[in-house]
Amino acid sequence: MENIKDLLRKYNESSDFLTLQKCLNEFSQLTLNKPTQTNLISQRIAVLSNFSTQFICKSLKPSFLNHNIWPEIYEDEYNSWEISTLKSSSALYQFKPDIILFLFSSIQLAYNGSNNPAVISQRISQAVTITQQNSNAKVAITLPEPLEEERTKNSWAFDWRQKLLEALAHDLPKNCEQISIDPLVRQIGSKSWYSPRYYVSSKLPFHPNHTKLFTNFISDVLTELITPKIKLIITDLDNTLWGGIVGEVGADQVDLNYQEKGYGHLRLQKMLLDLNQRGVLLAITSKNNYADAIEVFKKRPEMILKENHFSAIKINWDSKSKNIASILNELNLSTTGVVFLDDMPFEREEVRQSLPDIIIPELGKDPVIWVDTLLDTGLFFKATSTSGDLSRLNLYDVEKKRQSEKTNFKSTEEFLSSLNLVLKVKNYSENKNRVLELISKTNQFNLTTKRHNLMQLESMLQQGGECFVYELEDKFGSYGIISVLITMPDGVKNCIIDTWLMSCRVINRNVEHAVLSHAISKLKKNNVLTIKGEYVPTAKNIIARSLYEDLGFKLIDQFGEKKLYELNISRSEVNNKLKHFCKIEEPDEK
Repeated sequence: MENIKDLLRKYNESSDFLTLQKCLNEFSQLTLNKPTQTNLISQRIAVLSNFSTQFICKSLKPSFLNHNIWPEIYEDEYNSWEISTLKSSSALYQFKPDIILFLFSSIQLAYNGSNNPAVISQRISQAVTITQQNSNAKVAITLPEPLEEERTKNSWAFDWRQKLLEALAHDLPKNCEQISIDPLVRQIGSKSWYSPRYYVSSKLPFHPNHTKLFTNFISDVLTELITPKIKLIITDLDNTLWGGIVGEVGADQVDLNYQEKGYGHLRLQKMLLDLNQRGVLLAITSKNNYADAIEVFKKRPEMILKENHFSAIKINWDSKSKNIASILNELNLSTTGVVFLDDMPFEREEVRQSLPDIIIPELGKDPVIWVDTLLDTGLFFKATSTSGDLSRLNLYDVEKKRQSEKTNFKSTEEFLSSLNLVLKVKNYSENKNRVLELISKTNQFNLTTKRHNLMQLESMLQQGGECFVYELEDKFGSYGIISVLITMPDGVKNCIIDTWLMSCRVINRNVEHAVLSHAISKLKKNNVLTIKGEYVPTAKNIIARSLYEDLGFKLIDQFGEKKLYELNISRSEVNNKLKHFCKIEEPDEK
């Protein structure tokens, strides 16, 4: 792993193609096997393109490693992106990718003779649709980039690409991730980006010096598809969301003037609003009098962000770290994927010392460039929002209502009984994406923290494994898919729990008792007599350390800190330990 870290440093420091090429050659000499004892997420990524991708595919390896993803890359033959998708027995599908990435350049599409935008769109859309039918992979494509000839809107190139983009927007399947590289071209500058001689000699649509920037841009996008990086942004108010200190100048005088310094604060608000609308939670922690700070939201129409955009608000004189801990507790979240924004170095350092896992960007002194600084980190890209992303925002609003009602009950048992909890057993094949999402990112309630990809999971099921998937709802609404329990055969009449995880949203509701109760009932029908379960401790899953003991399992072995438990489910009294408040509903129940 140290060799990889050293090469990653060289990769990140490379500034020209020759240096990058040398580094990539060193990478290719490393072992092809994923290092053991790491939390790297395995992903199989297939690349199809209408231009040369030799160095792009090599560069994707370190680029993904920067995101703690261990990629296995399949590079298709040059310009075979249509032919390779047609046969279900092709090498592409035998590779069993998690992600299929189509890289398209306008040059090949515009100059190959058959350049009718409507026809090109249909060809691309057909290829995407076929790959979705023949594989379980997520599909992403790069949209055709501006041609060098596209200098005015009156040029043929501008008209051609606009028609192509319009056709693709209409024809492509909605669950295909569309990646526009236009922002990258603008950032680099067209004079530096284009290099026709390299296209002629090497079939590269851009100057090779930009290979690393291109692959980093692509890996930022795909990483968001694999495991979303940011789930919550906690922000300060004074001199962060607006200019000035509201307690000193009043709500009417804080700077929100888009023509002056307030422009930087409004840019930040607009960025946060966009992320919120794509499923990222927002929260506030501010040292202020509550009434003073809230008055800005009520009185200033220039505010882009409103009170209702924030899932938690802590405006008081407590330390920022204390308020953040309170917000995480209120939202049932860990520190993973949490960002803290504050203009004050002192406040950033105070939080950094108390909560070292939280992401705390250094904003600098000039608010006007904050958004650029944040975007340059690659952390704040949000892929196309799914219905799950957007519904997740509503879950936290509903949770506030639950917690408010909880105060009306004298005991937790009375409160849980009043919720009318229903544990719904769901079909694995219809919820693969959510299952993989939970496996890739759940840490707190995760007994082994194994990170299976789709190919591994499908292989386990083919070997006799079972994947139990559960949704929870109560009188307030649905919590969504909240638990996955995967068992594997362990002898003739025994099985072992390979993976058991639950969303932190349902902790302290005894749902784990209901999940195990249902799994036992199903395993008994398969003549299973005993279940084994392993607890592998991590820095984040301490909350689950006594789970098996609480559920009646007996400790049968220990390997260092790892513990192996066993439960004889053939005994009639096994369910005595399983106390829950859920009605369990099978898929065929009304």
